Amino acid sequence: MAVDPKKARYWLNLYSESHENPINILLHEIGVPCIAFGILSFLSLLRWPDASIHLNLAIPFIATYTIVYARLGWFYCLAITAEFALIYALVISVGQTQPYPLAIYAGVFFIGWLLQFIGHWIEGKAPAAMKSPKHSAAFTLMAPLFTLDILAKRLGMKGPQ
Repeated sequence: MAVDPKKARYWLNLYSESHENPINILLHEIGVPCIAFGILSFLSLLRWPDASIHLNLAIPFIATYTIVYARLGWFYCLAITAEFALIYALVISVGQTQPYPLAIYAGVFFIGWLLQFIGHWIEGKAPAAMKSPKHSAAFTLMAPLFTLDILAKRLGMKGPQ
């Protein structure tokens, strides 16, 4: 699956229209990784049937994002890989050290979504995915790119053109 950088900029611009308020943006910068934590945690529970192989669905999910974001440039590839690797390490740590990891997984996932909706309430605009249900999956997949794009701009880097 390849991503054309020009199309990525198009989608980012559409996504950004619902994310202009600085508080909403900050809440997304916190909430999006929380949602990613929830997704990776639930995917990590779906393991390869052979117990001798430590493979679960979180690993191909991370690999897919890495490949897709590699098309957008080295910063995005490294950033999404590092972000998801850190989140995945936290998921594994929680799963191995906490007595009720499912509650933590679900709680962090819920908090992530709650932050998103609070941000949009503050901004007074519906989430991009709700404005265009036809493109809701694309907008949802753009969230990590959006937060990485904000980071790139703060570092003075160019995002996908």
